[in-house]
Amino acid sequence: MPTNESLGNVLACLNQMAGQARSIARTHFRALTTTPDTKGDGSPVTNADLAIEGALRAHLQRAFPDHGILGEEFGGSLDERGFVWVLDPIDGTKSFMTGNPLFGTLIAVLRDGRPWVSAIEMPMLGELYIGATGGAWCDGYRLSVSGRAALSEARLYTTSPEAFTVDGYKAFQDLARWTAVRCFGGDCYA
Repeated sequence: MPTNESLGNVLACLNQMAGQARSIARTHFRALTTTPDTKGDGSPVTNADLAIEGALRAHLQRAFPDHGILGEEFGGSLDERGFVWVLDPIDGTKSFMTGNPLFGTLIAVLRDGRPWVSAIEMPMLGELYIGATGGAWCDGYRLSVSGRAALSEARLYTTSPEAFTVDGYKAFQDLARWTAVRCFGGDCYA
């Protein structure tokens, strides 16, 4: 595949990568092969994380050999010039490990150091969210914001309170008391 940075070619590649991630994640989900290891920062990593990122990297190296790659599991560099793909093979590894289907694969493309295109692949839900200049879509359907203008009508969704610092939890409480609904969890799906 020739190197061509048109938005159409990048989106086609992104869709192919999302399909690969979906297939690998579904193979490993709720399987005995998902026994985790612990990374240096104390967070879990599974063989599915490694398999997905490895497959996505191989795909990118064939499709866009001159693009940079920065991944959660295998690292890389964040070059301010050109194109850099940023990969999180499983956002929500704890959910994945415990059989919760609300984990996803995150893929972003930076162009000259700025976000250009991004995607959230939800393997177990069969949903692909894509955001780019001009809008966001889920499986080809255009998304929009709710239109609610008042904070008292807002829905606030965040990670587990266990992830907050003391000051972060206080800030969350200060904001949450003004919103209509508060929910926790959901990883990238939220």
